[in-house]
Amino acid sequence: MMENDNAEIRKMEEQERKRLETYEAKKGMEKGRRNNRKNAHEKLVCRIIAKKFLRDVKPNSFVLLKDLSFFRDEFREVTMYQEVLPWMFAQAESFVKHIESLEKYPTTMIARHIDDTCINHIDKVNLHIQHIESIRQAKVQAEEDKATAKLRRQQDRAAKKKQEQINALKDQIETTFVKKLVPVEAILMNDLVEIDGWQNSANHELKPSVTVLGGYLGQIMIILNAVANEFSYLDKGKDKGVRGSQQSIQKQADETPKRSASER
Repeated sequence: MMENDNAEIRKMEEQERKRLETYEAKKGMEKGRRNNRKNAHEKLVCRIIAKKFLRDVKPNSFVLLKDLSFFRDEFREVTMYQEVLPWMFAQAESFVKHIESLEKYPTTMIARHIDDTCINHIDKVNLHIQHIESIRQAKVQAEEDKATAKLRRQQDRAAKKKQEQINALKDQIETTFVKKLVPVEAILMNDLVEIDGWQNSANHELKPSVTVLGGYLGQIMIILNAVANEFSYLDKGKDKGVRGSQQSIQKQADETPKRSASER
């Protein structure tokens, strides 16, 4: 069975090979025929051209020699090609440019008019913007001047009020203390000295002197009292004993002016 199949395959391959060989032979034969027809046609065309050339061999020879520049036409080569034609081309170019400029003139005028209009519009817009900006700056300056004037008036009122309070306090002191004073002969006959007895020390001679009310120690107490009242946030001591001592110092400082005033 296998041998029959192989024989059948070989037979089919042989038939296919023969058909391919026959096709290639026909193809080569047809190609040769086509080349022969082409060569024959070329030979025929060459013979016809040669006959036509030989029939008019003299004119054809002159034309060929002329094409090869054996004959020179001075007028055509020199006058026409080197003088006349360049001048004509230059004149034609100038005419064409002039015509193009005339055609472009309306467009150019319109474009310039549009450009001038745009520039004028831009200038007007910039002027309007500057005017608006100047108005805005004037408003801002007016508001600032108004706020400054208001602040100045407030400061003037505060200064006037403070001066009035100072004058009232002076009048009150004048009325309450100064005008109520009564001179006492016994006190005026004695010299006022420091309450700490510093002038009576062994290193200094006894020199009576008139000093501030309460002496230096009293003034220090008043200063410490003012510091304690005005700058209480500086008091950072946490010990009760320290705070109690500070409170006692403040109490003594408060009592010192009263005691001095009563003594006076």
